[in-house]
Order: sequence, then structure tokens, then C-alpha cells
Amino acid sequence: MAQRIDVKDLNIYYGDFLAVQDVGMTIEPQSVTAFIGPSGCGKSTFLRTLNRMHEVIPGARVEGTVAMEGVDLYGDDVDPVAVRRQVGMVFQRPNPFPTMSIKENVLAGVKLNNKRISKADAEDLVESSLRGANLWNEVKDRLDRPGSGLSGGQQQRLCIARAIAVKPQVLLMDEPCSALDPISTLAIEDLIAELKDEYTIVIVTHNMQQAARVSDRTAFFNIAGTGKPGRLIEMDDTATMFSSPPQQASADAISGRVGCPEPVSPCTGPRRDGAPAPGRGTRPQRRRRRPPRGLARHATCVTPGIGHGPSSIDARASGVGHQEETTKARSP
Repeated sequence: MAQRIDVKDLNIYYGDFLAVQDVGMTIEPQSVTAFIGPSGCGKSTFLRTLNRMHEVIPGARVEGTVAMEGVDLYGDDVDPVAVRRQVGMVFQRPNPFPTMSIKENVLAGVKLNNKRISKADAEDLVESSLRGANLWNEVKDRLDRPGSGLSGGQQQRLCIARAIAVKPQVLLMDEPCSALDPISTLAIEDLIAELKDEYTIVIVTHNMQQAARVSDRTAFFNIAGTGKPGRLIEMDDTATMFSSPPQQASADAISGRVGCPEPVSPCTGPRRDGAPAPGRGTRPQRRRRRPPRGLARHATCVTPGIGHGPSSIDARASGVGHQEETTKARSP
């Protein structure tokens, strides 16, 4: 069952470096929340704190509260492995286990959790998970083949099936379509729209159109500069964020103006040598090229077997034969 996540005053550190500062938000259940913003602003870092995946990096720690249905995920008596059972994750690049079959990939999470399951229940779980990932009809006849033999989009859906096989409440997706073609991207987006009825889904994306298509709420992160911590600028309904965001920084990001200098006209901009370029309408005229010396100004076309000069070409085009032209030339 989908659950709600409440984040309050969250600061994320890597050693002494403050990576993300003072984040507070509420992620509603049975909805899709998208994180957008420039690279390096802390979107993926914050996403990983929602299931404590950032702790695999030495020196990583957090200050603040991340609560799921009122239970602090960073409490002293909370097992990180139990958190990751409840909060599944799909990474940027498809990563099925290469030595495992499609069936074994789906059951990998269940087996790693030391959960015993009968053969019949395992087959039912594989089918239900692959159906949930819209992959069953494509792979039902080759479940014993390696998962690495699938296409990129199919591998990503296999990873989603593997994630939902352990029946989490929340599903995190870190740029799940960045390495996929448009057709596979559409399949993943359709799948996200179906899965939100059962899960709380959080997605990180750099594709503004994708965020507008799939998400119900959008959060915009930004960074003041290199070495500065990332911050949550604002969060609102996706329709509001993409039509009339309250913050100017959000409007600039959505319209593609973040980090882009003012456009320079090719006619009025500075040249590489520093000299001012001519304005529009004052470009220097090009000099006409002269034919190389030794060539006649009026060259004649020579066609073997037809004659010399343009008259022979005209005669060929009008259907007059070369023999008639030769007879006229010999007559006194």
C-alpha cells in the first residue's frame, strides 16, 4: 500500500561537505512526484536519502527527519535493510544481474531477503511482477534466458519488475529513461502512470516535458554555485509549476534559461580576434572570382560523335541527326 513521506529540515553531508541544505516537503501517496533542476543541485542525493541508499558512501550522513507514515526512517531502532524493502529503487541505467535468467532476476530481491517461497508461488510472483511492469507478454516464452539479452527498455522494465516483486510501498526512480530511446521511454512513462495507483512514486528527471507528462507534483532544486549546497526552491502542483511558477528561478529552469548566457547575434557579436563584427546590412561584399588564366572565356562544349559547339547540342535535343548536319556542310 502506498504511503506518505514527510521530510523536515533535512541536511545531507558527505564528510564535512554540506551537499543539500534545509529540505522540507511532503510526498503524497498514490501520486508521482518529480524532482527537476540543474545537474549537481542534489536531486539524486536527496532521492537516495529516502531509502538510506546514500549510506553506502563512506562519511555520508543526514541531519533532520525523514518519516514514512509517522515512522522516522533514521531512528536508532530502524534497520536500513528493512527500509529498502519498503522503499524500492530503480537506477539510471538498467542493471539486471547478467548471470541470472529473467525469472531469477525478478526473484532476486525475494531470495536476498531470505524469504522462502514455494515453486508455484514463485511462478505466480514472477508473472504478476512482469505483468505489473508490462513485460510479461514480451518475455513469457523465454523466462530461462539471461536478462542481459533484452533490449535497453525491456531491461529497465525488468528492473522495475524486480523492484515491485518485494512489494514496496514507495518506488524511487533516478532518471529511468535517460538511456532509452523514445519508444522505450513512452513504455516506461505509461507504466509509471499505471503503477501510481498502487505505489508512491518519486522520479528524478532532466526532461521537463517528461516531468509535465507523468508527475502530479513537481519540486525544483537549484544550487547557488560550485561548492555551494543544493536547495529546494519550491514545490507545487505540476500544472502550476509549468504554467505560472511563483519563483523566477523555477520559470527560468522550465523555459531552459538556467545557466544560458544572453544570445549573441551572428552579425553583431564579437569576433574571435576581438574586432567588432559588421552589423546587419553592412557585411563586406564578396569579390567575384575570375576564371583561371589560360582558359577561354567562351568555352565550347565538345560531345564525341555529335559535333562541336552548342549548335550540335541543340540539334541533338531537337531530334536532328548528325548526318543531316554533315550533309549541309558538304553541299556547294
